[in-house]
Amino acid sequence: MNKTSNYITIYEQRYETYRHLDKLRWFIFQIGISVIATIISFKHIKNSAIWGVSFVLISTGLVMLKINHGIDKNNVILKKAATKIGDNGIPSIHKRHKFRSISWLVAYILTIIGISILLYKLALFTCDFITNQNIC
Repeated sequence: MNKTSNYITIYEQRYETYRHLDKLRWFIFQIGISVIATIISFKHIKNSAIWGVSFVLISTGLVMLKINHGIDKNNVILKKAATKIGDNGIPSIHKRHKFRSISWLVAYILTIIGISILLYKLALFTCDFITNQNIC
């Protein structure tokens, strides 16, 4: 077995890993949105649905960020293997850019909105707890 066939094998494996992680990233997003819609639809049953929404938003955003990081790490090895077999079409990842793709932006937005909702709800809860009234 020569080196080129080893690089082809690495390239094929890393490309499949990329495809899997990319599908998983957007699948997680879809699950998060579905769970939020379900929580909101049952809000009339329990008044604390907003806690669940914030938790799901934060969880979905963090999982997407973790998957994005895995895709970036995979891309480094994929690019090395691709260069060795003559495929120069794999784009480089620029670490300087916070939002390398729309999925990074979506993940950050979901996380920030989830944390904001959680902090807002905690502030209301604290105000109600201190004043013993539901005026906040």
